[in-house]
Amino acid sequence: MRCPLLLSCLLLPGLAWAATPPAFQPVEGLKAAAEAYVRAQLGGAAEVTAERLDERVRLPSCASAPNATRSGQAGNTARWTVALSCAGPQSWTLYVPVRVSQPQNVLVARRNLPAGSMLVAADLRNERRDTATLPQGYVDEQTAVAGLVLSRPLAAGAVLTPGALAKATVIKRGEAVTLVGRSGSFEIRAQGKAMADAAPGDRLAVENMSSRRLVQGRVLADGSVEVPL
Repeated sequence: MRCPLLLSCLLLPGLAWAATPPAFQPVEGLKAAAEAYVRAQLGGAAEVTAERLDERVRLPSCASAPNATRSGQAGNTARWTVALSCAGPQSWTLYVPVRVSQPQNVLVARRNLPAGSMLVAADLRNERRDTATLPQGYVDEQTAVAGLVLSRPLAAGAVLTPGALAKATVIKRGEAVTLVGRSGSFEIRAQGKAMADAAPGDRLAVENMSSRRLVQGRVLADGSVEVPL
């Protein structure tokens, strides 16, 4: 009577050893999920490559597609870390490094340009650069610099950034300016003194030379200042 029990005891460990191992998430699928997440954030122009994962990674199969989020600081656009997480049946999180390249034509300086330079087409050229490595931004159209000057020096071959551009000053502090007030077809003009440097579109305080009062107006392209009546 004890033989069946003994036989069962001998067979049970063998049955456990022969049990089907749990399914694992394919490594290539994890890489593809991380890449797809980054592409969705950046758009189709980005070249996205997940770094190679250890083929020995064994993560239990997820009941649904792993959730993807960006991990860490978002300041670096050339390198991402994507956190892939699974809620069950067994929860896990895997961090996948992803390299990003965004080649695009940008404007660079043809020669050394000093601060205050009024930019013209001859000063700049188009050059293909990886914009993911340009945290300060870039300018990609010649028309974007029309009427602008450099707020700081730009070395030959350096990428032109939005922060290096400023509106050209048409009024200097202390200069005589024309104040213009309009209401329909009615217009009145007066002379004033600028209280600061200003560019077209700026708000400027002007001292009316007749009344000695300070008025606020908007600087026009011709250097006059429009004030409300």
